[in-house]
Amino acid sequence: MFIFKRGFGGQLLTLIAILLILPIILTVYMLHAIKRTELALVENHKAKLSKVMDLLDSGFHSSFDEILKENNATDATRREKVQILNRKLKSEIVEIGRSFPGVELGFYSHELDVILDGDNESYGENFSKRRKQSFEEATLGSKKVTDTFGKPEGGYLETYQPLVRNGKVIGAVWARENLVEIYERVEKIQRDAYLIIFFGVVVGVGGCFALIGSFLHNVKQVKKGVQTLESDLTRILPSASGELGDITTAINHLAARLVNIQN
Repeated sequence: MFIFKRGFGGQLLTLIAILLILPIILTVYMLHAIKRTELALVENHKAKLSKVMDLLDSGFHSSFDEILKENNATDATRREKVQILNRKLKSEIVEIGRSFPGVELGFYSHELDVILDGDNESYGENFSKRRKQSFEEATLGSKKVTDTFGKPEGGYLETYQPLVRNGKVIGAVWARENLVEIYERVEKIQRDAYLIIFFGVVVGVGGCFALIGSFLHNVKQVKKGVQTLESDLTRILPSASGELGDITTAINHLAARLVNIQN
């Protein structure tokens, strides 16, 4: 290898540089890969939820008032209206939900101020302030809203989109998904990145030991050769690399001159 052809000082400096630079490069790569992967996964899930909302919107060919009018419930109580709407919208919600396992979806009526998710037993009494704010931002601002809540490793990604009929915002469509899958993938990337760093350190440390082992072996050979010269000046020391090679060459030349002098 090229590194072993250099002098010992150069070999040592090169190896130290590798041991210092390699972990830094691998760490930067790991952080960049994790961040890039996390952002890509979140964007993919946002795109999926956006598709769900578009399907809900396009599959709903009527309006809440028209459904109530068709069922003679214009003057019904709020609870009765919610029950009728949930019953009529359930088939579309369930059908789209089958194509997107793990995704919760539904509608929101701005007039009734209630979530319509196809559940006949739900009347919107437990409507949270957080979701209320998101729905108002989507309906009053007429824009798509994305929100996350809960712990990062087990929270939810939510999206809201205004529902427009006859040029008027009558509510919103919404979809949400658990973030567990995203962070499981990110954790896998982290494990792979740490594995790369581990192998990088192993290679660096292994190279260090190989270099030291090679140096000690050459020293041992030179020592053995010098001991042999005490009884046999004609014995040639084996060649070595770097500075030790220069030393063995000089000793061999010296031994040869001593032999010539003796002769």
